[in-house]
Amino acid sequence: MRYSIDTIPVLDAFGKPTGCPFCTLYEKLETESLDHYMGDSKMEPGVRIAMNETGFCARHFARMYNDYEGRLGLALIVDTHTRHRMGRMQKNADALLGLCAREDGFFDRARSAQTLGAQLNELARQIRADDGSCMVCRRVDTHLRRYVETAVYLWEHEAGFDRLLREGDGLCLKHTADLLEVCAKGILSAKKRALIAQVLTMQQEKMTVELEDLGWFIRKFDYRNKEKPWGQAKTALPRVLNRLKGRILYSGSESSQ
Repeated sequence: MRYSIDTIPVLDAFGKPTGCPFCTLYEKLETESLDHYMGDSKMEPGVRIAMNETGFCARHFARMYNDYEGRLGLALIVDTHTRHRMGRMQKNADALLGLCAREDGFFDRARSAQTLGAQLNELARQIRADDGSCMVCRRVDTHLRRYVETAVYLWEHEAGFDRLLREGDGLCLKHTADLLEVCAKGILSAKKRALIAQVLTMQQEKMTVELEDLGWFIRKFDYRNKEKPWGQAKTALPRVLNRLKGRILYSGSESSQ
């Protein structure tokens, strides 16, 4: 097996016994990125400018607040980013306030309402765009895409990688989509077709089993099944949620009720 700075993390993730390997890589990249932005880099002028412009999504602001000590650094980030957003909003807001305060004549009301509606939609679009931008998401997505491309390369060129995939738990649906998009790029070789077939077959098999377990989890709440064994049903709900949405829960921490 060929080892490099790109292949080692992928091989390690696919070598783990359970869960989507790309979710494992995502978590590693996410933590590294948060450590980077909450570390000394936040004081670098170029990084601060990017933070002011882009900011972070709700998930990653929450993680910065809950997972890291030293609130002063986060307060500095939030202060300058919020001031930047307020300045960007103010231009549109001032124009809207002027339109709202203006008293139009009868024949100007329709045109004024149309102008006001367009500017309201533009300000709402800008707020949503700002709210959805995130330096951590952008950084993680870029690196994770490269890891998905590396996994496809390993399947095509490295003996033994196919065994790691077949012996794993398959992928979550989000990362299944990512892998299919990478496979669609360039020539659809015979090995790529085999990878697509393997991934989709595994998804169907794994999801069928997980749904059977989830069905038994539901039926266990019928008093007639109270004394019957749980089997694998105790962890069915988090496993299905993780399959649908990526690793948002850990099955080991999920209770039976």
